[in-house]
Amino acid sequence: MIDFTLQQLNEKGQKKFLIGSVIPRPIALVSTMSGEGIVNVGPFSYFNIVTYRPPILSIRLSWEQSVDWQDMTMQR
Repeated sequence: MIDFTLQQLNEKGQKKFLIGSVIPRPIALVSTMSGEGIVNVGPFSYFNIVTYRPPILSIRLSWEQSVDWQDMTMQR
């Protein structure tokens, strides 16, 4: 596995890394931690690039009428 930080890449390399993170559609494992220290990890299939500088990805949280809120949208 290659180990690097984004600061080690030039701007073109950072853009290439971010684009490769969202195409083709991989699954993102996103983690959260509640105020009580409870860790939660969930898979997300919809995420995209917000900006290159600073490098930020967005994820989509949704709630369907027929489904209760999942732990990722409402930390317990």
